[in-house]
Amino acid sequence: MVRLVVAGTIASVVITHLAYLALGLTFDALPVKLVAHGLPFLMPLVIAPITAIPWVRLQNRLAAANARLAQEVQRRTALQDELEHQARTDPLTAIANRRGFFEAAEAIAVEGAVVVLLDLDDFKSVNDTLGHAAGDVVLQAVVRVVENVCRPPGGVVGRLGGDEFVALLPPGCGPVAAQLRERLARLEVPVPGRGTEITSASVGVVVMAAGQSVDEALAVVDTGMYERKRAVRGLA
Repeated sequence: MVRLVVAGTIASVVITHLAYLALGLTFDALPVKLVAHGLPFLMPLVIAPITAIPWVRLQNRLAAANARLAQEVQRRTALQDELEHQARTDPLTAIANRRGFFEAAEAIAVEGAVVVLLDLDDFKSVNDTLGHAAGDVVLQAVVRVVENVCRPPGGVVGRLGGDEFVALLPPGCGPVAAQLRERLARLEVPVPGRGTEITSASVGVVVMAAGQSVDEALAVVDTGMYERKRAVRGLA
């Protein structure tokens, strides 16, 4: 049993409506609703007991409502998937960004892995002399090389930022670093309207032990690359 406590004019209206429903009758209602800015408007309703609505029509309404709900759930799920993909993907190169790389790498590197770190040599001069559009073309060309060399099953390639890229490979893939050094020692990149740009990259590699974090491995290989670059500059 439902108890309804009302008073005044509203009470008589509600009681009348309940009486109509108890008799199985349908009636029209014209309640007043206030909108956000305070102005009233009339909201016509038709109120009826469920028994007064043909069952087939009710089924059709429920089916249509369920179909709309399913479409909305599908739309929102697709939107959420797209947002999550964007949050983990570098928009320029379409590979994993820093967040996406670390999330994938921590799951892959449980039993150890090979970490390959690379950054382009003197990339700033490309942007300064040819413009950022040409620099983007060079970055995309480098990523294609890295993906071709460093994309065995179970690995992940990511852009840490700027001209710095990283690949995490399954154990036993150490020779890949030598292949990458060879491919990127002198990379010729056709730049629309600018001819061919020749670039190179420094490549470092470290073998991770089981239980070692990706951050620790990157710190080791980054330090080694920095020391080698400084030594090369000292000899120049």
